[in-house]
Amino acid sequence: MDAVQLRYIPATTRAVMSHAGAPATMEIGGRLYELTPEEMPGEVEWRVALLRWLGRKVFFYLASIAPEDRIQKLLRVEHDLIRRTWLHAIEAHAVAEGALLSISDLTDQEVAALRRGDVYFEALAKREGERLIKRFERLVMRHCKPHESASPSAAP
Repeated sequence: MDAVQLRYIPATTRAVMSHAGAPATMEIGGRLYELTPEEMPGEVEWRVALLRWLGRKVFFYLASIAPEDRIQKLLRVEHDLIRRTWLHAIEAHAVAEGALLSISDLTDQEVAALRRGDVYFEALAKREGERLIKRFERLVMRHCKPHESASPSAAP
């Protein structure tokens, strides 16, 4: 599965960092923003959309591999979701488990049909991922103030 490089910082972490005097920042279009320590309007909905998107990506990845290899590969995917996408372990497990349960409900013929559409599904997932990143960037630009100092602490 293609690694998703996303550097989202949850509101609780942003609040702690801000309270400690080290507010989180994010660069968008060459401009640095100081992330608000509070949850931004629409942020939870965005996060749910992100988890659903990741679930679909994992689902289609599982469709591309042999059933006997799924558990082993899924453990690696779950680890990558935590390490590269900065998901909480509970979120990563839910994404992985949901994808596994969904693919397990399909017949071999249905999985084969999914494999035949993999180019389409990959393009769709890529486009959706780009939209999710842009959506989060708009949230940041709308609700966070520009910051004119050091390099960013996170960026999607």
